[in-house]
Amino acid sequence: MPGRSGTNPMLISSMNVTPQNYSDLLKDAYQIIKATSPNATILSAGLSPNDTWMDWLKVFVNLSPQRYFDFQGVHLYDDAETNLNILSETKEIIGKDLWVTEVGKPSGPSNESFTPQDQAYFLESNFKMLSDIKIPIFWYQLKDEINASDPKENYFGLFDAQDNPKPASEAFINFTSKP
Repeated sequence: MPGRSGTNPMLISSMNVTPQNYSDLLKDAYQIIKATSPNATILSAGLSPNDTWMDWLKVFVNLSPQRYFDFQGVHLYDDAETNLNILSETKEIIGKDLWVTEVGKPSGPSNESFTPQDQAYFLESNFKMLSDIKIPIFWYQLKDEINASDPKENYFGLFDAQDNPKPASEAFINFTSKP
């Protein structure tokens, strides 16, 4: 995730990955992967929208790394309309097709969490929007965690920590079983 609060906006998280570092890594990885598996699909790292990620993305794009990946990954955590705007802006900047390599909302007891029914609605509305624009989708987490360092990370699953299905699991099954 580029530019977490309190860090240099040109670094990805605590990994100290600048746009130049990542562009170089992507170029090297692409050449190695394509040499051994020419038909492999290469995704650029999934970017998480925050206050500074567009700045990071614009610097990255100016390095012209687009020939070293097939699709740009994006992580989405907002309502479907906001996420559609994020995707449009990202595609305009990057000039590549996108994959949603992470989408999700927690359902749990924290103030920042949705109810399980809200999580199911979030899944349905975002999957419909992403399906309508034909973008591959990956739900963030299959099963709730226990004791994650950030408590809201405990509740992103389609199943609770005891393997009981949450309403979002039924929404996921209904959506993915459509022809």
